[in-house]
Amino acid sequence: DLPPFPTRRSSDLEFSDSSAFTTGTTYYVTVRAWDAATNWKDSDSVQFRFDNIPPTASIADPPSQTGRYNTLPIISGYCSDEPAGVQTINLTLTGGTSYWKDTTQEWLTAVSTCSATLSSGNTYWYEPSISGYITDKQYELKMWGTDSAPDGGNSDHTTYFSSLTFIFDSQGPETTIRYPTASKMKSLETISGTAKEIETNYPGLVNNAKIAIKDLTLNNSYYTGVSVSSDCWVAGIQWQDAAGGGALKIDWQYVIDYETNVWVNGHDYTIYVKSYDQTTANEG
Repeated sequence: DLPPFPTRRSSDLEFSDSSAFTTGTTYYVTVRAWDAATNWKDSDSVQFRFDNIPPTASIADPPSQTGRYNTLPIISGYCSDEPAGVQTINLTLTGGTSYWKDTTQEWLTAVSTCSATLSSGNTYWYEPSISGYITDKQYELKMWGTDSAPDGGNSDHTTYFSSLTFIFDSQGPETTIRYPTASKMKSLETISGTAKEIETNYPGLVNNAKIAIKDLTLNNSYYTGVSVSSDCWVAGIQWQDAAGGGALKIDWQYVIDYETNVWVNGHDYTIYVKSYDQTTANEG
């Protein structure tokens, strides 16, 4: 038997207090009506599942707060919602004075919101084909979502589910050779130089430096790093790790063991050097 029903007039059929409902719980609603002669009849039951909690969502790529990237064409992450399911994921990507607009594939000065693409199961989201980043600039990403509950879904636009900042850095360190300084040498055991980051606003760190030595006389062969005369030189460029790294500006050096086994009198050589910053893909 149904419990006693509250009496309501025909003009008072709306029940708007949802404080007694619990998210994820299924409810059944039945209406009983009486006429003036005390005749009554129950309506068919209506079933619904209550949900007033927004989706949860996270950022997977870029993976870390204040990270440095020299390419970031896709921003992505994960999302979930019970019981209604995720309907939309929205985001803003700004460099402070400009906002990415996904529908027109451009940066605009007006505040713009992007609608991310959802996977088939609505558990993964991504924003593809982002371009036009400016090097030495900090960007901020904020995102939120809406679930599939009726009446517009649940979404809290005042609270971002995930947010982070990152730095775009597409230029490598400035690298120089300090020694040797002369065009003719009778002995050369240590090759050295400097490497430094050149960003003005958000400089990073120089991770490491590498050198390559080419023997122009010996058929454009390259030094292997091995100090045995017969194994010193091979075809194809050979990069050797120099000592030094982990600072805004570094002093790097490369020591050639048993140099008398390496250098040949009368030969011409070219020394190349490059260094990498924290993105590992930027070289200078």
